[in-house]
Amino acid sequence: DWDYYENVKGMFDATTGYLKAPNADDVQYDNALSKFVRYDGSAWVDIAESTLNFTFNFAKYRQAWNIAQPDVFHSMLGTNDFSFPATFDATYATFKARYETMIASIKADSPNCKIIIAIPVSSGRQGVDGIATTERRKRVFWMLAKAINADFGGRESQGVYIADYHSTVDRTFGYDRTFEKPFFNYTGSE
Repeated sequence: DWDYYENVKGMFDATTGYLKAPNADDVQYDNALSKFVRYDGSAWVDIAESTLNFTFNFAKYRQAWNIAQPDVFHSMLGTNDFSFPATFDATYATFKARYETMIASIKADSPNCKIIIAIPVSSGRQGVDGIATTERRKRVFWMLAKAINADFGGRESQGVYIADYHSTVDRTFGYDRTFEKPFFNYTGSE
């Protein structure tokens, strides 16, 4: 929702990127300085990442951004997390655990919300990385699709659904990266 982004960005200082009206103990990451900062009630102070205990808290996220309780939550994660078949098992174990944490947090806050987990598409033969890299990534995305279907499929009774984009896109040639204006060829007739 582009308009929402335009409204939210006004909450941040254009120079520092920090919240203009923070609450005590708000934490942000400063990309320019590669560090975490915490608002102590009067100023932003450096904080060591090791002192933080991050957990996914959907209710807190909704409250912070003043977002209404959703009916549907759609997520497509993993599009740039998986590159190597040799490290797939370890990467996927962490990915799955984080997804389960996210689902539990959403359900705790919004029990009737339907959660749609999208299976990302592979890139087909497109790209400038060369055939070996592209074929390796395609193999990993097949592995990811299989794992997501096995672990998250069949959970409709829990309000968890799969949107398998991977199987609906041409896996040899991927998706067309050319763009045209909507209704470019539409003449106005039926």
